[in-house]
This record gives sequence, structure tokens and C-alpha cells, in this order.
Amino acid sequence: MLDLPRPDTPQATLARLSDVQARMESLAREATALRAHLLRLSDAAPVRPEPPE
Repeated sequence: MLDLPRPDTPQATLARLSDVQARMESLAREATALRAHLLRLSDAAPVRPEPPE
């Protein structure tokens, strides 16, 4: 993880925790949106026929 200095006070620790939680939620939303986008792309992609053997 990041090598950040430890917060000096409990309030600073809680503030950092809040920032980290907000970032995690943002990344989760981005991942969900990307997953949905990729699924839409795969649904819209033409299906290639199997090559003859």
C-alpha cells in the first residue's frame, strides 16, 4: 500500500479513512460501468461462424 505518514490524531485517521472509502466506492462504480459497457459491446459484436474443418 502507499507509504503515507500515520495521521497524528484520531480525527485525522477518520478523515483519511473517509477519503479511502470514498475512493473505493468511486472505483467500484467505475468498475461496474466498465463491466456493463464491455457486456454491451460483446452483445453487439457479430458472431463469427465456426471455420470449416
